[in-house]
Amino acid sequence: CSYLISISDNASVTKNLKPLIIKENAIIALGDLLSYPENTEKMKTAISAVEHIIDCLLEYPDSLYALLSINKGDFYTNVHCVNVAILCIAAGIELGMSRKSLQQLGIGAMLHDIGHSSMNNELINKQGRFSDTEYSLFKTHVVESINILRKHEGMTTETLKLILHHHEKMSGKGYPFMLSGDKISFYAQIAAIADAYDLLTTNRPYRKALTSFQALSTLAKEAANYDPMLLKIFIKILVRE
Repeated sequence: CSYLISISDNASVTKNLKPLIIKENAIIALGDLLSYPENTEKMKTAISAVEHIIDCLLEYPDSLYALLSINKGDFYTNVHCVNVAILCIAAGIELGMSRKSLQQLGIGAMLHDIGHSSMNNELINKQGRFSDTEYSLFKTHVVESINILRKHEGMTTETLKLILHHHEKMSGKGYPFMLSGDKISFYAQIAAIADAYDLLTTNRPYRKALTSFQALSTLAKEAANYDPMLLKIFIKILVRE
């Protein structure tokens, strides 16, 4: 990670190469953190990776498409979380969020599935759909994420709310609390769309990845589950993806 950061900070690095370096660094950093989720130094490295993503998207807005296309294939928790962070930060920039808000949003998105680290890998990577029992167990990853992050200092309320609410739906059909409407954290409303979009555009054992257009069309058909203004923001920033 240190080597990749030193390369990305080099003035001679091209605009096209920088997103590759930044995303690879983030994936490695988050993979390390998922292996040792209570390690303070690994948490700091993962949060630093969020800062580099913010810098990249602020300096080169078009780098979103390069960032999303790198390492896009089968599902891996660390790659998925980085993709969700990239999408959330891009949406936050489009919404005109402050740097502090982008940080809170990006950190929450990057860490939203850290609870996977406490679960059986066979469950996370199951080659098929969950049974009802498996799905009930899988849903506990949200609370597990919060339990892990409460052991780390500096996590803001907004960041923790994003993680706790990112599977809630505007229709009230989500989990773990079946919240609806504005009872759901605004950051979590952003993350919910980013999370769903990335899952739809990623290969899974039971289906092939959808194209960006197919994924956005699917989300539009499920519009009752998402904030309509935010859904329009995602369609706007992803139309070229």
